[in-house]
Amino acid sequence: MGLGLVTIWMLSPVGGQSSFRQISFGSSGILEDAVVSYVVPGPHPWTAGTKEATNTTSGRDFDTPLNGNLETSLTNIYMAGLISPTTKDGSPRDAWGHVKVPRIESYEKTVMNDHEGWYKIQNSTVENFSSFIGIPISGIDSPGFIDYATRIEAVYFNLDCSEVSSGQQFLFNASSWLGDLRWNENMKEGAHWSPEEDLAPVTFVLVTPADKPVGPDLSYFNCTISSTYVEVEIACPTYSTCFADRVRRSRLPVPPAEYMRIDWETLIKSNSSPLSEQYLKVPKDLSGTITDETPVPHADTVAIRLSQMLNSYWAVMNIKNVIIGSFNVQTTVVDRNITWDHQAKWQIEVKPEVLDVLSLARVWTSKATKSSNVEVFQAHVGWVLALIVSSVVLITASVIPFFIRTYLLRGPEILMNFSSLATRDNPYLRLPATGTYLDAADRSRYLKDLRIRFGDVEEGDETGRLAIGRAGGEVASLRRGRQYA
Repeated sequence: MGLGLVTIWMLSPVGGQSSFRQISFGSSGILEDAVVSYVVPGPHPWTAGTKEATNTTSGRDFDTPLNGNLETSLTNIYMAGLISPTTKDGSPRDAWGHVKVPRIESYEKTVMNDHEGWYKIQNSTVENFSSFIGIPISGIDSPGFIDYATRIEAVYFNLDCSEVSSGQQFLFNASSWLGDLRWNENMKEGAHWSPEEDLAPVTFVLVTPADKPVGPDLSYFNCTISSTYVEVEIACPTYSTCFADRVRRSRLPVPPAEYMRIDWETLIKSNSSPLSEQYLKVPKDLSGTITDETPVPHADTVAIRLSQMLNSYWAVMNIKNVIIGSFNVQTTVVDRNITWDHQAKWQIEVKPEVLDVLSLARVWTSKATKSSNVEVFQAHVGWVLALIVSSVVLITASVIPFFIRTYLLRGPEILMNFSSLATRDNPYLRLPATGTYLDAADRSRYLKDLRIRFGDVEEGDETGRLAIGRAGGEVASLRRGRQYA
């Protein structure tokens, strides 16, 4: 009984602490619908190869080469992305925080897809991304929301290269691109806006190192380029930590892989960059110096890195003025026709004050979800259970004495020192007259064998009388319902 009483007593402070700790302030995410905008590389009118793609508002013919100032601007942005730490550490975002598009080819060979064709993005490296410059997305940049999620469409160039023993069978015309890497001009033309039956793969030859004439000590790569269309699922735990979570082949109708969405000559004849050949060989150490002894990577690696450079410069051409995410009416053109159909020629309207059509980006929209944090009361299950158990036990323990006093007791409860007050000069106890000088403790020792009872000393009367007397017949037990004085 003592252990039980101690246990019950200990529940009191536990219950008191539980009442304070069972509820605290917390946050709850409320899911909301949203619409995001993102840049897609489209068939640009200035390289459409047709005089029909002319801006009637400004009178500019788009079928003209890039001017020098524009090339310098594009190359500077490209170089900023190339030397960024995010390029060589496998980060899912570029130097401006834009999400990089994964190369689905790298996952199709190593990861199992689910029943919907999705590949989970995991353990990403530099080679897992199609470009080191990502896609600007507008609408997921509010710090008041978390857990953004959306899906976007993307397209990129995919290269298939094989090393050949000699380049003598190829005709070179010293075309330069990205660090004086020499290309032949024996390539298919008209791979954009051409009838589907006339499309053919674009092929070229890469020679490295670039500072030597054609000879047996050079590396020759014969490459074929194609277009890959994918759907990417974007996840953003916070507005500044977005990444590609899953990727699959685009479910939209797509043109043939041989179709090029930009004029090839426009893409390759850009400003030279001495770091591009460095990236091709040693992408993680652009500060170093490559020599003739620096080994040339395997053809598969060359294809990946070269396609990343191509896609990055192509991305810069699309997003020159929105590279930092500034979407507005002068830098974007919303394309409501979300389709990859290359036969649907895209026409745009340019305002007179926009002098350079390259400042425009083609934009698609996508449905998204986002969560906002709302302050709420948060219940802690452990403390709630502790409070419930403590309250139930303590309330039950407090009700038991009331029940006993009301229904089980036959008389009043008394508490006194029996050895002194109850036995001294008591007419109902026959005790010797000696020993009155003893204190209560000593007297109790002498009376240890004395059995007494608190009961009825006038059992024969109509009203009983309560007193303490010797047990064994001199004092009757109390009866429920009888009146006592």
